[in-house]
Amino acid sequence: VVRHQDMKTLESIANRIVDDLEAYKGNQDILINGPYEAPIKKVRDMYRLAIMIRGTDLTNLKEYIYNSWIFTQEGLLIDVDPV
Repeated sequence: VVRHQDMKTLESIANRIVDDLEAYKGNQDILINGPYEAPIKKVRDMYRLAIMIRGTDLTNLKEYIYNSWIFTQEGLLIDVDPV
């Protein structure tokens, strides 16, 4: 789940994240769905969009995400495996 206080900014960043992940995964057996509205759309004045990532081995993809531009976005919060 990706969170930001501004919905337009959130949509733009979430789409960039998905495009970036699709380009990175190449022909690896990884499925990326989203972004789509999270089941709880807004929490504590933060809008939420979900991106579902599935695969048998996500080790390299996780490392890529943690070291990418995604975590440098000011005001952006990412929940991994939110419940």
